[in-house]
Amino acid sequence: MENNDPKSAAYRALAAEIRAERAALGITVKELALRSGVPYGTLNRLLPGAQDFTFSQMAQIASGLGLTPSELSDRAVRRMGGMEALVSEVQGQNVTPLRRVEDMSVDEIEAEKKRAATIDPEMDTDEQFD
Repeated sequence: MENNDPKSAAYRALAAEIRAERAALGITVKELALRSGVPYGTLNRLLPGAQDFTFSQMAQIASGLGLTPSELSDRAVRRMGGMEALVSEVQGQNVTPLRRVEDMSVDEIEAEKKRAATIDPEMDTDEQFD
């Protein structure tokens, strides 16, 4: 059963890149587990895409591959054909299309604000920054 969750496209790309990097290094999943500190059983669920990654897991795996998390995620996006390919995979999956404010009329912007206020209870509260 294919997971249609929009974020899962990114996780699948990440898993594919980790598999490719692991193969290029010639290391086994067990060796990657030892290098990264991510348990072998967890890697066996992550790499085929049966489980989504946490950032911590991704960072540990990247380190085990000799990469930074940024390098690993950038390579995963490139492997998918770039950000446009990744975005096109999730279009139509309950994702709100983005519109440039510059392309909207004042009335459209006001209508968006009203719509957002009805679905986001925090819209009318001041943000608190630490």
